[in-house]
Amino acid sequence: MVNIRLKQFVTLLLKIILIILGSCSIAALPSLVFLEKDGFPVGFGFFPVSYLNAIGQITAEILTPFDLTFVSYGDKLELFPFIFNAYFYSISILFLSFLISLTSAFLFSALYILASAHMRKIARGILMIFESIPDVILILAFQYGVISFFKSTGIKVLQIYGLEDKVYLFPILCLSFVPIALMIRSLINILDSAKCIYFFAPSHFLYLLVYAFQLSGG
Repeated sequence: MVNIRLKQFVTLLLKIILIILGSCSIAALPSLVFLEKDGFPVGFGFFPVSYLNAIGQITAEILTPFDLTFVSYGDKLELFPFIFNAYFYSISILFLSFLISLTSAFLFSALYILASAHMRKIARGILMIFESIPDVILILAFQYGVISFFKSTGIKVLQIYGLEDKVYLFPILCLSFVPIALMIRSLINILDSAKCIYFFAPSHFLYLLVYAFQLSGG
């Protein structure tokens, strides 16, 4: 049993090493045909020694991940504090957009239930048209509308991008377009089903009473 587990551990360790070496070999491929100086290619040819050096350098950087750096707009930044901040920024945008979509879907569904039959028919038609349009087209149309309004009036309704300051409202609104139609459709179907159950529950309960009375011999 110990030998089997040891063999499995050695096999797993070997797979991990091969995956790391394979990834480093692929990442270092430009060094095989390009001779680089200060990060820029200065010659084209076949450079196996430079390729092996690049593999060793990339492997060493992977084994020390907290020392990894990258250049952004001329500034040298450390990878891991930056990537953690970017991750939490993205997660906050996704969570807030989902929350806005869910709240909007509840409000629209409540208005749908309270509306008249004619207004419900119109709402279903609008929702069908909205669902038939691809999400990417809606997002691009919204972005184009904001940019066109700014170009024609000079009024910046929303901050579209930011180099240092993080932008929240515009990406949240763009991502809210994607699930809102599906949520509204799902909530409307649930509310319609609940309404049918509410209307037919008394008659079903009466039927159960009559059936129980017949079984009792009455």
